[in-house]
Amino acid sequence: MRLNALTAIVSLMALVPLAHAETPPDPMFGDDPHAKAVLECHADYARRFARALTPVKGTPTDVATAAYAACIGPFMAFEKATAVVSETSTNAGIFLDPARYRQEQRAKMRDYAFAYTMDVYLRQTTTF
Repeated sequence: MRLNALTAIVSLMALVPLAHAETPPDPMFGDDPHAKAVLECHADYARRFARALTPVKGTPTDVATAAYAACIGPFMAFEKATAVVSETSTNAGIFLDPARYRQEQRAKMRDYAFAYTMDVYLRQTTTF
């Protein structure tokens, strides 16, 4: 009897981390899958350089800048999705000036991805 109860408790405890395993929404872009793809691409790029066996001859700024070229595909998909939102949105601020909305989203993602890449790179390489 005790063994069955112990087994049940251990099984339930094993499921608890799985329920909380989902990542929280991004503070800037929420659950936008295109934004997540861009940020994950940039983070992957930063992790690869941070874990390189030979030292990278560049600054964190260089790595973050180079990530744009490596992640141009997800970034272009983000821009296309932003264009669709700007054309179909019922938000007055968006549909009255869709070009401005697209430009703001592009600039916001570019700046945020740059900072995000530097953050990941520095967290992976710096030891305090």
